[in-house]
Amino acid sequence: MSAHLGPIHYRMYAKAQAVHALAASIAHHADDRGWTDGLAARLASEAPAPAGELESTIDLANIHASLNGLVGEAERALALAMSQVASHLDDVCVYARDLGGQLGGQLEGSDPALVWNAMDASWLDGMPCDRCVTVLANDPGQIDWSIEMGVHPAEGYGELRTAWMEGFATAAGLSLARLAEGTFRLSKED
Repeated sequence: MSAHLGPIHYRMYAKAQAVHALAASIAHHADDRGWTDGLAARLASEAPAPAGELESTIDLANIHASLNGLVGEAERALALAMSQVASHLDDVCVYARDLGGQLGGQLEGSDPALVWNAMDASWLDGMPCDRCVTVLANDPGQIDWSIEMGVHPAEGYGELRTAWMEGFATAAGLSLARLAEGTFRLSKED
């Protein structure tokens, strides 16, 4: 295990913050739409997002376990938000597609590998040592990968993430194809 903080630790922390932000955004959207009442406040109370610098958030004597805890907390936050909007999954996916598009538009015209890396930075798939994401092919103009969707506790997780990725890819000027359950291809549009 790591004795010192490195780039992967900062990336994992940022990913946990991104998943918490997505959960909070979904909760606020649900409250605004009248699907829920007080979900955003409940989420902030029961599953608060990590704040501050990484160094002050984790136990530096136990980096891996601390980050693993943050990953679990972020997954639980998203699961809490999604459990309250399960009957509105299609609408939530439209919203997620828009959120992905807002971020993906910043990378319009970029190489698929760069866009994939940016998409991956917004989602958690356990710790890197869990190997829940596998890049299957990384060729010029396209990248294929698989995600172990079963590790995610949120209801509708696969649909939510796919919708978000579709919005991101489209806004970046790329095509996202679902090759199989949990397997995707990101490529330049013809």
